[in-house]
Amino acid sequence: MEFAKLPRGTAHAEERLKARPEQETISRAFADLLESVRVQKCRVNEGYLKALGMKPDIAPVNAGGSTN
Repeated sequence: MEFAKLPRGTAHAEERLKARPEQETISRAFADLLESVRVQKCRVNEGYLKALGMKPDIAPVNAGGSTN
């Protein structure tokens, strides 16, 4: 988070490079994010869809990508 808060632009490039997390930390954080947003871990928010005027009766998607 501290890295993201640093000023952007070429004038601050050296400061940003020093504060940049190690690649392993970045890769692990991104892998954790991808795991968290997998379709199998998601659920349909019926209230939100109804508020948008959409039908909440969406068929779930299985790991193979086809509908049930």
